[in-house]
Amino acid sequence: LPILETLREIKRIADYNALIVVTDLKKAFSLDTFKALLHSAGLRVVSLKEDAMLKCHVVVSVRS
Repeated sequence: LPILETLREIKRIADYNALIVVTDLKKAFSLDTFKALLHSAGLRVVSLKEDAMLKCHVVVSVRS
């Protein structure tokens, strides 16, 4: 998946313990799938914002 490649590249260039904010703007993925993609890319979710008023998932991740 292109998104997985992108997330892995973000992880590769980020400093260790860098905070990375990722959004799923159109909710193309379920929340569980989105979190699984982040995990597969080696990013650890530290905060997740899901609100009916938001049109997206907002996740703060840490490079692990």
